[in-house]
Amino acid sequence: MPFALSVMLTGGYDLSSVPLPEEKPFWADILLAFRRLESSELAAFDPSGTSVDGYGFTTIVTEGRLYLVWLMKQIEQLGGRHERRHVSSLDELADYDAVVNCTGLMAPKLVDGEEMYPIRGHVIRVRAPWVRQYTNKDKDIYIIPNTDTVVLGGTIQKGDWDTVPRPEERARILERCYSILPSLRRAPIVREWAALQL
Repeated sequence: MPFALSVMLTGGYDLSSVPLPEEKPFWADILLAFRRLESSELAAFDPSGTSVDGYGFTTIVTEGRLYLVWLMKQIEQLGGRHERRHVSSLDELADYDAVVNCTGLMAPKLVDGEEMYPIRGHVIRVRAPWVRQYTNKDKDIYIIPNTDTVVLGGTIQKGDWDTVPRPEERARILERCYSILPSLRRAPIVREWAALQL
């Protein structure tokens, strides 16, 4: 699989229902064509009329499920290998040149992480090939184009261990995304899930 299939350059819009600080965010300089959105752009990118401020930019969207496959092949071609196994202590890894830590929710068992907790995210994939721009609103509504689907989200629930999608959350996610991009109403749902991260 070529690298290009997992990474794409896209227009991005970060919308807010409250005024944003006058100074640029710390991440502004790593994006291409960063700018504050004009009121006419806010109206175009959020037909609900609830966005009062926002940024526009060009960004890179990386599709993890494809990118990681490509990355693993690159490592193997360079003579690297991957090993999946139980590790009880970081001391067990002293003989390795490089280690990619993918412990996720098990990290507190490996390091002192009593203050770590999961963050539950509920997302939905839809088939909407006409969507080619990234949109985020208020940090918990997002529309992210991928190669063959679009990811709609989401939830940010600290300390919630439940990985079963909830119908009421599905309805909320869809309605909030529809309010920003009404054409998504005709997009069939491909998959939905709730996942945990640290």
